[in-house]
Amino acid sequence: MGCNDAQNIFLDLLPKTWLPRQQTSMYGTNYEIEIVEPGVPTGIVFSAHVKGTSRPHYDNHFISCSVETKKLLHLCQNESRPVFSFIVDIEKKSAYWLLAQEYVDKVLFTSNPQWFLQKTVTLKAPLANKLTAPLDKLSQSIAKGLEYIYLKRWQSAYFKVTSKIKELYNSPATFQEAVQKEAQRLQNQSAKGLARDCHCSTGENTCISCSFNHQPTGQSNSEVQASLDYAQGLKLLDPKENRIAYYHLSKTLAKAAGNITPGLRYTVLGEMAFYDYLLQFMSVFDFLGTDALLHLAKVQEQQKYFSPLEELTTTIYSSLDEGELIAASMLTIRLADTYLFAVPYISKTFGQETASPLLDLAQTLLVTAHDIASVVETPGFVLQ
Repeated sequence: MGCNDAQNIFLDLLPKTWLPRQQTSMYGTNYEIEIVEPGVPTGIVFSAHVKGTSRPHYDNHFISCSVETKKLLHLCQNESRPVFSFIVDIEKKSAYWLLAQEYVDKVLFTSNPQWFLQKTVTLKAPLANKLTAPLDKLSQSIAKGLEYIYLKRWQSAYFKVTSKIKELYNSPATFQEAVQKEAQRLQNQSAKGLARDCHCSTGENTCISCSFNHQPTGQSNSEVQASLDYAQGLKLLDPKENRIAYYHLSKTLAKAAGNITPGLRYTVLGEMAFYDYLLQFMSVFDFLGTDALLHLAKVQEQQKYFSPLEELTTTIYSSLDEGELIAASMLTIRLADTYLFAVPYISKTFGQETASPLLDLAQTLLVTAHDIASVVETPGFVLQ
């Protein structure tokens, strides 16, 4: 008795109306399952990792077994939907579930931050999570799992950017070189007495970061900067003006080709991603309304606004790689803006408890952006 037996037991325990699709990847999930109510597809899909054992370990209120670490890592890192691990007791023909991503985040990383260096890890599923009819509890867990993964997708951009910034801080030589380069640019800029309107989230009329104008190296820089100023002055929440701003920047950037400073190029690319995000986010939420489960089930619709969010994140990442600290600071503010803009929609659709963490992320990003700029602009500023 082995893998096939465990899978057969698992399939026999599922509702007959649910549609399992077997996956064949070496490290992928065993099944992709669509929940179908009698005659009505719900659009809700989750992934199932089936782990069978003839000798499970029962301890108080849990059943446990070991699984290859590299397989669990793959399952949790390569899924945009919830992955449920089902521990199947082959002898008793019973199965118990747990949400794999949540288990990794809240159990494995908490108990041992270096767990991923082990060859195998232990999965523990509550005995209360038995796969048996009626499956109301599993259905509720799947809905919560969808929401958990949705929130993780929001958090992903934050963690990628802040991890990269921390990496830069922890490389003193590289960081100091970037600071000196940006400080020299700022000094040259200040000498020319250039200023610009503030477009950041601080709500102030001007700020040091936004008043920084990239040192012109020719006509291309001037034209792109003027295009950026024009785009930022439009009503970006109006779909028509949003597209005017986007394509105005796109056209000007294409015309400039590689004849502008890297920081200005990253700033424009980040702005374009931000404009795309605003348009797609508003479109999806206007289309789907306030039905939370519908939003969670429509992963392809989510991707419409997560894609530009990922583009913005990648642009910040690249600007940090090239030591363009002021551009990175300004775009980190834009990343905070994505969260601040989303909060009212998410609060109305999913509840304040789901939306609140995004406010915390936005606040941290704003502080981080300010700190990056302050290191460049204020001699002697010390990071806390």
